[in-house]
Amino acid sequence: MTSTACVSAVELRSPERGSVQRPGLCSSPAAQRGYLKRLRAADDLSRELAYEYLGAIRGPDSQPLDRFAVENPAPDERGFGDTFFDLFRSEPVYPPAYVIHMSIYGETRASGGGCELERVPGFPLLTEESEESE
Repeated sequence: MTSTACVSAVELRSPERGSVQRPGLCSSPAAQRGYLKRLRAADDLSRELAYEYLGAIRGPDSQPLDRFAVENPAPDERGFGDTFFDLFRSEPVYPPAYVIHMSIYGETRASGGGCELERVPGFPLLTEESEESE
């Protein structure tokens, strides 16, 4: 599910999976989209998170990294005013989205597999087994 509604996004920081230094590893762009579609909201595992492709950058090892803004999976328990003012900060307390970096040029590509199984911190991940049981 893609969306262009992501107003501002906060970068995941190293050493978290999904940061520039530890990008998520996938075998292809299709595998990347499959991984992003399995990310879920913390308060409702049946709800897919919106994501948007932000383009590519050069990673620390000179390999291209794809950047995706992914909707914040945590429910916002604050009022509208607090959330609204967060949009004007350089690093909001409650960001509407996080930037996740992914690479198709890692070990996973060489092995021919889909995506690594390690999830991005803070993002519930629907596993392929749980998809089959639905």
